[in-house]
Amino acid sequence: MDLKRILFLAFAYRASANMLQTSVPLYARYTLKLSDGATSILVTLSNVIAVFSFLLLISFRRDLKKALCVCFLLMCAGTSLILFARSFLALFLCFALANLGSAPLQSLLFTSTVFASKKETSFKNVSLFTSALSLSLVLGPLYQALVLRLFQNNLLLSMLSFLPFTLCALIVCLFTHLHTTASFEFGKIDFLRDKAYITALLVEAMYALPFVALLTFGGIFLKERFSVSLSLVELLYSLFFVTSFLTRFALSKFAQKRFALVTFSTFLTIFSLVALSFSQNLFITSFLFVLLGFPHGVTYPLSSSYVAESVKKERLTFASSLSQSFFGVTSFLVIPFVGYVGEIFGLGFAFLLLTPFIFALYLGFCLLNS
Repeated sequence: MDLKRILFLAFAYRASANMLQTSVPLYARYTLKLSDGATSILVTLSNVIAVFSFLLLISFRRDLKKALCVCFLLMCAGTSLILFARSFLALFLCFALANLGSAPLQSLLFTSTVFASKKETSFKNVSLFTSALSLSLVLGPLYQALVLRLFQNNLLLSMLSFLPFTLCALIVCLFTHLHTTASFEFGKIDFLRDKAYITALLVEAMYALPFVALLTFGGIFLKERFSVSLSLVELLYSLFFVTSFLTRFALSKFAQKRFALVTFSTFLTIFSLVALSFSQNLFITSFLFVLLGFPHGVTYPLSSSYVAESVKKERLTFASSLSQSFFGVTSFLVIPFVGYVGEIFGLGFAFLLLTPFIFALYLGFCLLNS
């Protein structure tokens, strides 16, 4: 599979997956009228189900094409069935099904990018891959904001409008010849002892804590504090990812300064979360929301580069999938915490309480790389 097709699949997958992550909590909160706590449980349980995506990887580890087709098919099914979701259980099953499909895709497509690259072009192509992910995160919310604007903030319709993306991706997988010889290995997880891999997990966690909180509760926070429209919420998500995209696009020029980038990203995250929790001004809050796109843009590519250093190509999908599962574990801890603290004390205070954990992870990163 050539790089252009990989980039298209990455764009289609990430735009749709991000829509689900931002819109399902809003749908649960404002259409099904669930509380912040109940919404956090729904999202958490759905993300836990995604851990079983390892079964998909094991079943299709010798056939990349089948793995990609099954993943996109599950995403299509889960998204389309939201049309009939009128209860906590029904929405949970739809979201879990879509997550089951989307969870392995980033690792599979990341591995495909590495296999499609020569050694001298590997970093450049990985940067293009992460840029395609970021571009989808910019255009996806912008597209959803437009649909919401045109159809009177109909959230369900805006969610279903992403089906063409995953359907096109499924068609590309079905009718395009892929290099299925690019299989991937499982086996011992000896790379967990590798310094670069442990560093990747710490960087991943520093990025996951605020990102999971903002993705799940950012829209609810904006609506509860400022009573903004859903279209404005999606527009701000788009601007958040504009910052992330521009950061990743420029990252290749500073790739060798990883320690400095992680340090700056950490303190910018802490400052922004503290200011966000106290802000009562929509303009300032919007600016801080957008500013947090910088650490989002920095940390995933850096984490991926540490993972790529720690294993050989054949085990990259396995190592990357474990790293993504660690992201899932972080979600499992963060979402209920933010949801229940937010329900009692407010989401602003819940965001503030994340900062000591981020700083502790940064200290671990410093000790490991001293």
